[in-house]
Amino acid sequence: MAKVFAVLKLFGFVFGTLVLVLIHTIWYLLTRRLDVTMLFHKWCCVVFNIKIKVAGETAHRKNHPVIYLCNHISYLDVLVLGSMLDGCFVAKSEVASWPGFGFLAKLQKTIFIVRERRALKQSRKSIADAMQKDHDIILFPEGTSTDGWDVMQFKAGLLGIFFPDEKGAGGEFDVIDNALIQPVAIKHAKTNGIEVTKDHQDLRDLYAWYADMELVPHLWGLAQTTSTVVEVHMLDTLSPNDFVHRFDIANAAQERVAKVIKGA
Repeated sequence: MAKVFAVLKLFGFVFGTLVLVLIHTIWYLLTRRLDVTMLFHKWCCVVFNIKIKVAGETAHRKNHPVIYLCNHISYLDVLVLGSMLDGCFVAKSEVASWPGFGFLAKLQKTIFIVRERRALKQSRKSIADAMQKDHDIILFPEGTSTDGWDVMQFKAGLLGIFFPDEKGAGGEFDVIDNALIQPVAIKHAKTNGIEVTKDHQDLRDLYAWYADMELVPHLWGLAQTTSTVVEVHMLDTLSPNDFVHRFDIANAAQERVAKVIKGA
């Protein structure tokens, strides 16, 4: 029976995606707004019965763009965060070529970056340009997904947009001086009504997607679950003006997120 429901969920996901892509395309051509992408993410969470518990409040304010610095457990984090945050995701350039998911990422104006030092200036410029248009940015600074039990060191390269005097950081874009930085901790709490602990790695891996896991089998496994609970902790904001170096911001955000993740 679980497999029957899984097939129905995947059918609903595909059908809903096709309908919402059409609506999104028409709406964006008329308004240049991305409202429908949030609706798409909400729909996906409903289909796969992903329930989101939010602690804290988003720092979003008009004329004060926010960079959300989030730990990263799975591609499903995009659905979770995208259903509650109206912002542009930042993803590695390889995602653009992923079948299906790459197309969807392009539709929601994901900022694709080449993860090489030679491309850092252009990546910063792309993010700064989006923030100048008052778009919030959703960033996974670990640079990869993990099993969710720990938080890897946050990479600071893209945070150079706040420090134009840093060697090689400025000169290509206007300085972002009105932005806020909000650390965000994502925790996979339950699957099938069972609390996820280190004794239940099999349950954790129904949400977490990392290392050499394959996408299709993982999505099939998720579709066979009855429910998933994800906690999203919106932590206290940081102001770039309170720091003297991009590494200081990255370290402060990473410490706050890690404290929540390890506190479980």
